[in-house]
Amino acid sequence: MVDFLDKDVTKISEVTDILILEQDDVFKLEYNLENCEDSLQLESYDIKESQYNEVIVKLDKNIIVK
Repeated sequence: MVDFLDKDVTKISEVTDILILEQDDVFKLEYNLENCEDSLQLESYDIKESQYNEVIVKLDKNIIVK
């Protein structure tokens, strides 16, 4: 009976280690996802800013031409 319990206790420790590793991986994935989202938002902002600048240049040209 004691051998059976010893094996279970050992397994609990192994399972706990596996779960901790999995949790670490999940945190890394969440972090990477957040960074990707931030990067996409910045990229979107850069595109909007670029489009805005193009419109301003076109408006300026039209005002000068007229």
